[in-house]
Order: sequence, then structure tokens, then C-alpha cells
Amino acid sequence: MAKVSMSLCTDLTAATWITKDPAPWHKLATLGPSGLPAYARLLFLPDPTHLGHSENDAPERDDGRSETDLLRAASTHLTPHTTTPEDCYFLLWDGWGLHPSPPAGDQHRSGALSSKPVRLTRDAPPLPAPPAAFQPGVQPGVHPDARRPETGGLLVRLPERDYYLFRGTVTDLGDWGPDLPTTPSGWAPDPAFTWPADHAWCITRDVDPHYATIAASRPAITALLRDPHLDVLPTDPHQPQPYYL
Repeated sequence: MAKVSMSLCTDLTAATWITKDPAPWHKLATLGPSGLPAYARLLFLPDPTHLGHSENDAPERDDGRSETDLLRAASTHLTPHTTTPEDCYFLLWDGWGLHPSPPAGDQHRSGALSSKPVRLTRDAPPLPAPPAAFQPGVQPGVHPDARRPETGGLLVRLPERDYYLFRGTVTDLGDWGPDLPTTPSGWAPDPAFTWPADHAWCITRDVDPHYATIAASRPAITALLRDPHLDVLPTDPHQPQPYYL
């Protein structure tokens, strides 16, 4: 059977797990939903070594893997720890300038998967392809007006972030489908949130930090920590996290 591409959801109910979370928005956007048994940070850069450490002075990755590659590798450890690997949700940050057009009819009204492609449009200049070690320089929380007509009311909203909700399988992470506008080099943004329908875990990747946070069961986090090819550290979500200037 042909692979079904990730699809845009117009029913945003599945995202209430995120939007109704009681954590402050900046904590939610960087550490993910509250209340899961264990948390870890997947590092894209080593943690800063001192206060005021600039990301410009951080060592670059030398293994040739992009952030998307690392997120996909992490997701392979998480797949056995959900009962719904074929039913996952993804939030795409609106600030990248990629704006899905609302699909015609009710094909996506319930968020169901569909083989019909969703056309996405760009109303901003193409983003440059980022180095593997970090994302392009964008301004967090600065994005087009969420009330503009072309969004069609599709935005999942946090106080300083807006997102589009997509549905697909765990293996769709990093693959938004053939109709997503990309840069000439083929780069497209990673999901800001990825979670299975059973809420067994969540991968959170905000635009600012040098890491993604994974919230999951203790066995799932243990599997990640044991992978010698991933730089993963156990994390206490109640404590301040390291950051670069």
C-alpha cells in the first residue's frame, strides 16, 4: 500500500493536550507537556560551559548528521513505547512562514489521514538552508498576524507561539510531504511538537534552545540514554536549563 503523506488537520482537538497544559508557555514550548514520568534533553550542541557562552563559539557537530537526523534516530527508540506509532501528531511553528491552505470539503475535518495532498503556500522570502548545528536566525514569538484570512482559523495557539497541526505516522517526522515549500537545498523545518495519539511521549523542539526535550516513560528514556550515537542527558523539568546567548 502506498505511503500516506502527513496531512493537515482542521479539527484541532488533538492539540488541547498541549494548549491546556498548566505550565508557563516558555516552559511548555521548550520542555514539553507536564506530568510524564521522565524527561531528557537530546543535544544538538554541547551544553554551554559558562555564563554568557555564545552559540557562535560552540563547537560544531562533526558527524555529518542534521538535527532532523538526530530527531529521527531518537524517535526509533520511542516507537516501541507507544501503542499508536501509526497515529501521531505534529505541530509546525507558524513563524517559519509556511502557511497551509485550508483543504476543500471535509476530508480533514476530523484530522483523519488522507492521500490527498495539502497545498502549502509561502508568504515570506525563502529561508536560507541552515548549518547542521543550528536553525536559521529567526525571532521567537514574532510571526504573521494569526487573524489573517489565509490561515482559515487553523492555528493552534500558545501565548507566544502559533502552530499548524498535522497528522501522520511516527516515521513521517521530518517529511512534511511533496507540497511543502522548501529552500532550494530542500531544507524544511522540524516539528515543534511530536506525539503519538496515546500521549505515551512527546518530542519538543523549540526554535531557541540547542536541544530537543523528550518526555516519556522511564524505559523509553533509558533506551535513549543507552544509545552511544546520541547525546542525551536526563533532565529535571523543574530546574532551569542551560542556554547559550
